[in-house]
Amino acid sequence: MTARASVYPRTRVPDPVRDALLRGAELHDAGAHFAAHEAWERGWQRTADPTLRRVLQGLIQIAAGYHKLLVQRRPLPAARLLARGLDKLDAGPPTLDGLDLATYRAATRACLAALERGELDPAAIPRLMPFLYQPYYCEENAYHLARHPALAGRDPAVIFIRAAAECVMWHQRAARAAHEPVLWDYHVVVLARRPWEIWDLDSTLGCPVPALVYLQRSFRPELRLRPRHAPRLRVVPAAELAATFASDRSHMRTPDGSFTQPPPAWPPIGPPGVASSLERYLAYGDPIAGEELDLAGLLARVREP
Repeated sequence: MTARASVYPRTRVPDPVRDALLRGAELHDAGAHFAAHEAWERGWQRTADPTLRRVLQGLIQIAAGYHKLLVQRRPLPAARLLARGLDKLDAGPPTLDGLDLATYRAATRACLAALERGELDPAAIPRLMPFLYQPYYCEENAYHLARHPALAGRDPAVIFIRAAAECVMWHQRAARAAHEPVLWDYHVVVLARRPWEIWDLDSTLGCPVPALVYLQRSFRPELRLRPRHAPRLRVVPAAELAATFASDRSHMRTPDGSFTQPPPAWPPIGPPGVASSLERYLAYGDPIAGEELDLAGLLARVREP
């Protein structure tokens, strides 16, 4: 997807440093904080980029803080290390190679506050890689999110959002300012039931958000936009999506073959050589999968018990 708005600058991570960054995140999420500290330190040693060094140093200090707390049982030094690490992450980007640093910062700050009150539950320590995420690849983010264990038993469906012209959406991370909308060529999110919720990894409203709240605040139906900007929605159950969706990422390439935005580290969706079906999913009236609704129809549905 592409947006007609300025976006957060993205730091490019060299492969050896990316490997260290993601390996550290995996170890951190597995509770191996000392090993995560060591992995991130190797990445820190391999880059001279000031932004990367600051982010990695912040992660190193936070990992050391959790190690001090959980292994060495030293809460005061742990709190100091968490605070120092947060200071460094606060100056960094909101996302970095699939890591949602903005959400992680907020959750770690809540952990620090609980630690200072003597109330921190180790189970509350946040994960760095809760979901696969890559900016501008919303269809792949949603495809993997719909298969995540967090949505098991919730009848997840993926919603492909487009319009006759650009699709106007508010409360998106790509907006130049909090009050401004973004004009997407398309966007893709996940809908879950029991209760009805929208899971959108690009939304500033949070993830998940009650579906009615998300739809009203993201599309602002009270403004009555021009018909060419009215959202057209294809709602596809996750199982049906898995059987019919493929993307070779060709829509993100320029004529010379280079990518318009850095691609995800994970493989493309679908077997090699299988044609991409994304254009069919975005084509109004194509019978490939799911059902098509307008915004009023989806609003009525999420009001159901």
